[in-house]
Amino acid sequence: MAAPPAAVSPRPVEVSPTSSVAASAGFAESEQRWEGLSLEPASDTIDLIFPLSADDVQEFMTSADFEWLGTGPGEDGSVKMFFQTVAAKVPILFEPANTTEILLELLYDQADAQITVTGKSIDDEILTGTLSFAMDLFAG
Repeated sequence: MAAPPAAVSPRPVEVSPTSSVAASAGFAESEQRWEGLSLEPASDTIDLIFPLSADDVQEFMTSADFEWLGTGPGEDGSVKMFFQTVAAKVPILFEPANTTEILLELLYDQADAQITVTGKSIDDEILTGTLSFAMDLFAG
């Protein structure tokens, strides 16, 4: 009797700075959604003390209740990830009933150990707080 096929994980593969990452199933749809939102983006960048794998970056975000939507290649060898959440899941906002959505694009440059998170939301204050929370995940 043949063994059942192994489950395919939607998680990205760890990438070295010189390789490219294959796009996950939800990447193209997430990128189209991102481009289609006519909201003013806000972003922040952090330099990491030491490099992480792309899987580690994704794990940091999902452990903080950011829903992973997809991963794929970014520019210049970076890894691009999309996440979403609602204000109620961002503890520093103190908005337990707020369902305002926040969409995040995360660019991770492993070679430079640098993360840039850009967000879009209909509420600028919620977006600012969410970006601050995301940056704090990597601040050490």
